[in-house]
Amino acid sequence: MLPVSALVDQGLQGCGKDQLAHLNGKPFVALADYRLPGQLRVLYPDQAVTRDLMPDRLNAQVNGSGLILKLFCG
Repeated sequence: MLPVSALVDQGLQGCGKDQLAHLNGKPFVALADYRLPGQLRVLYPDQAVTRDLMPDRLNAQVNGSGLILKLFCG
């Protein structure tokens, strides 16, 4: 993990899902190394979620072990 002072603008587009696709299968805490353009929402198994749409919000669907299964905007 990088120190906060080492974070730079990675130029993520939209919510960043395309540029962060390499994190699929990794622990969701790896997202802390990136400056996201919007909010992050972590979706755990069987968790209730709202249906509001926020195009710049990155959603990380994770399994019970906290590994990223899917990244998507919304």
